[in-house]
Amino acid sequence: MKTHYFVLLSFLILLASCNSAETAQQGEKSDSVHNTIDSAAVASDTLQRTKARAKYSEVIKIDYQKNREILGILPLLPDSALATWEWKKEEREEMLRSLAANNQFTDTIQTYTAINKLTPNYIEINVVDGNWTASLYKLAENHYIVITNDMVGDGNDINAFEVKGQQIQAISVDNLIGAKPGNLLLKNNSEKCKSVISEEEMGMFTYDLSDPSIISVSCYYVNKKENSDCFYGNEVFLKFNKDLKRFDFVKTGWRNFL
Repeated sequence: MKTHYFVLLSFLILLASCNSAETAQQGEKSDSVHNTIDSAAVASDTLQRTKARAKYSEVIKIDYQKNREILGILPLLPDSALATWEWKKEEREEMLRSLAANNQFTDTIQTYTAINKLTPNYIEINVVDGNWTASLYKLAENHYIVITNDMVGDGNDINAFEVKGQQIQAISVDNLIGAKPGNLLLKNNSEKCKSVISEEEMGMFTYDLSDPSIISVSCYYVNKKENSDCFYGNEVFLKFNKDLKRFDFVKTGWRNFL
């Protein structure tokens, strides 16, 4: 009988030991799972902070001496000439200092601006919703007419300035290039023909201001096949007259937009 009690007692002790070991293993597994989740959370948090710290930076090389006249105008322009996007005067001045010293500057805004075209008289910059341009027309040494065009959405925001030395003054765009370019294209003054284009919708016209002496203004909505009875053409050319500080009519023509 004593032997049976001893065997039974030994069995119960062994069973209790197994249960205790299994519970401990489960606890360790549970702790291990929790530790894995915590580690993942820390890793994710670290990754987010790393991404936040990482900033876009690209060195843009430009021949400053070759383009110094158009570049030198940029810091003088009032903020109203860049109304739809923020390019602060201080940023323009800093860019110019860097270019003058090193023929390069560091661009830190990857998706906001990009210089599409640069010549000694013209700069075109890609902005959030369109393009912005500045054009230089020389009157004399350190004396210019400057035209800016902020092209966003469906319109053109055109501004004109006279710059002499470091002094800049706004001038009338209408006196410079004309208020209604469509009038120069119109051959028939009937209401039917006039209704084809709307002078209030400046987005109907495309202004090419890249040439140092010629401006072209074209209308995509007018074509020779359908509108030749109403219009002389769908594009008008104007030439800079530096003596009168204005652009004079040269000719009209038909442009193929396809």
